[in-house]
Amino acid sequence: MSTSEDSIDHEALQQLPYLLDRLKSNWPILPSGLWNSSCIQAALRQLHELGRYSKASGLVNIHEICLAIEKVISDVHEEHELSDRDELDQLSLYLIQLTQAIEVSSSRQPHADHSADACQVIYLPRNSVEGDLITAAIEKNGWSVRQLSDIDSLDSVLLSHPVELLLLDTQYLPYIDQIKHCFSDQTRAETKSPELVFISNVCDVETRLEVLRAGSSQCYSEPINVNELMTGIKHILSPELNPHYRVLVVEDDESQAEFARKLLNKGGFETLIITDPMSVMEAVEGFQPDLVLMDLYMPGANGIELTQLIRAKSSACFIPIVFLSGEEDIEKKILALHSGADDFLTKPVRSPHLIATVQTRIMRTKEMLSYRKTTSDDAITGVVGRRRLLDELDLCCTGNGFENEFVSLFLIALESDESLTDEQSSAANHALISLITDVLNPVLGRRDLVARTGNTALGILVKRELESDIDQLGRDCAQQITDELSRAKGATPSWGIGLVTIDSIYDRAYAILQHAEFTANAALEQAAVPYLRHNESKIKQPIAEKQTDLILRDQVRTALQNGAVEFHEQRYMALNEPGAIIEQIPGFSPSTGLHGEMGGIYQSASQFDGMGMLNRLVCQQAIRKLGESLFCGNPDRILIWMSGMAIHDDQLIPFIQSELRRLHVVGTGLIVEFDLPAIAPELKAAKRLLNQLSRLGIAVLLGNFSCNETAYKVLAYLSADGVRLHPSLMRADQERVNSTLTSIKALDAFIMLPRSDVSGHNSHYWSDAADYVQVEHLAQVTQASPTQGLTAFD
Repeated sequence: MSTSEDSIDHEALQQLPYLLDRLKSNWPILPSGLWNSSCIQAALRQLHELGRYSKASGLVNIHEICLAIEKVISDVHEEHELSDRDELDQLSLYLIQLTQAIEVSSSRQPHADHSADACQVIYLPRNSVEGDLITAAIEKNGWSVRQLSDIDSLDSVLLSHPVELLLLDTQYLPYIDQIKHCFSDQTRAETKSPELVFISNVCDVETRLEVLRAGSSQCYSEPINVNELMTGIKHILSPELNPHYRVLVVEDDESQAEFARKLLNKGGFETLIITDPMSVMEAVEGFQPDLVLMDLYMPGANGIELTQLIRAKSSACFIPIVFLSGEEDIEKKILALHSGADDFLTKPVRSPHLIATVQTRIMRTKEMLSYRKTTSDDAITGVVGRRRLLDELDLCCTGNGFENEFVSLFLIALESDESLTDEQSSAANHALISLITDVLNPVLGRRDLVARTGNTALGILVKRELESDIDQLGRDCAQQITDELSRAKGATPSWGIGLVTIDSIYDRAYAILQHAEFTANAALEQAAVPYLRHNESKIKQPIAEKQTDLILRDQVRTALQNGAVEFHEQRYMALNEPGAIIEQIPGFSPSTGLHGEMGGIYQSASQFDGMGMLNRLVCQQAIRKLGESLFCGNPDRILIWMSGMAIHDDQLIPFIQSELRRLHVVGTGLIVEFDLPAIAPELKAAKRLLNQLSRLGIAVLLGNFSCNETAYKVLAYLSADGVRLHPSLMRADQERVNSTLTSIKALDAFIMLPRSDVSGHNSHYWSDAADYVQVEHLAQVTQASPTQGLTAFD
């Protein structure tokens, strides 16, 4: 570098504290909320100067803070609005960060004390003049650097310092093997080898090829752009958060799909498996994948046809599609690529090959889209789309923002008018979503993200300092919607708001969105309670347990350990085939003194961490009962209810297997019921458990099944054998009953009605639709008059 460049750098450094003081002189106006135009223009000019000088000095951190401050001020000033509390707090934080960064850059000297243990960068320059300038720029950005004059001391430095980056001149390329040998001790200590970045005084093809062969893709040629070099170093030392990219696996062979899922999960991808090719478009719309991995030959529709369908949809045409098939015929592979696919992998495929292909295709598509500056805004309502919301949720999952603020997702579900035609319904839905968006604008903050997640659904991602503020926002939203719809003319649609608080237990964006959708649909079904907050159960240590609680806990655990449980039966008759389902309902034995006191055995077991014991006890009883029935030639089936916690119990399946072997029976004839809302947040874990139960011949029933689009998708994904309908559906009219029957039967599932003690008044139309009806219901169903709209079942 030249002496003139050094003088420019020195001049820029001298200007930074002066410009900061000038900026602060205008700053008191900003937090007051009085955005005086002249003061704002002065502040923006000073920020621009700060950014220009910091960029010239290679101070990337200062430059980025200036840009962030400028954006906040400009956004509010251009919209002629007063700043809200979040913006003022953010500006104050930025000012503190800017002051600290400038103080650090001013106090750092080119030859800093290198005795400290921390050393992020080792620099091997061509000469000391260049080395001092680059070393100073690195230090001014806040990174620790050790400058060496030769490679002889590299080994000792690597042993004593955990180095992240090795910056070196290309004159050291002939010694690259010796340099990499120095990395060996650090690698053996389970520390990642330092990244290599080269600086060259020439920029020819031969040199760049040598750099690539040395294991680096970064080579900066002279004259060095310091800002560009510092940006490259920042990407290595302070990388941006890497999102979990979503991959949709379309494969009719479940074992092959599961194999691909495992490989992709190891690569850090979020996956969704679709074994029915006819449901691909729904999965693309809901899951919003970053890539589709698809088999070529499937029943009902082949991969080429599905590719053409995806490419024909404007919102999905950019999604890369990769075929994974056993097809080896080159002509058919070419035909598949001509259909619009991006790549073709032949089975069997090695894990690194699959992951590298998927990663490369996704990253290339992301770069192309960023150049095109595409937007995910909904064309009708102007809010962002489902994909943008999933991306933001993923950043919340991969970030560490849960310590300083609470992050939550509201999902507003609106009931569509089924009497309208498709065209009328679409127009009505657009108008309704636009109306709700306008209604909520006054109660939402500028940082809140509003997204249209479906035809009749809105998602709102919010961040607040206090959890009570989020809950209050939910009530405000519910009140605003209620007030607005009450003023509307004509019939008002039913609606519901579901709230999911996001914390560190979540690691996948799609699971969060599905969880919110289930909660909102539950609120929609309960029109009297339009706002539901889902509180995920967490095990917390009580501050001080009461003595009575300790006594009850010991009683519950002792009762479960001793098997002091009695079972009573509830029979469900099959309307279209011989045999019945016998539900085994447990309760504490009266001798325990717990019967009737604790609000039920399941609540007691859950309260005192005994659900695992109870699940095993119920399974043991059911298998014994199943063995007795088989011995007597009885075709009845045995039903048990199991907690959603079972999906995390690694000992449950081995226990069931051992009991089946002990009694010399198979699992066929046994039905396990799970409450659908309880397992909905972790569908992958639930899918794994259901697959294991299926291999044992055990059927699965999904309880509290609300018949909506999301519930049907989950039923298809889990491949459950039957559903127990949500009690609210028992008052459905004939059209709703027929629609529900068609949808469930299309997924090869049987229908069981709710228990009589929770069903209320049930429509007699279910007498023809249900497969299993409680015995007490049966007589009343057969006696119901066809003209009766409702019949009391209990």
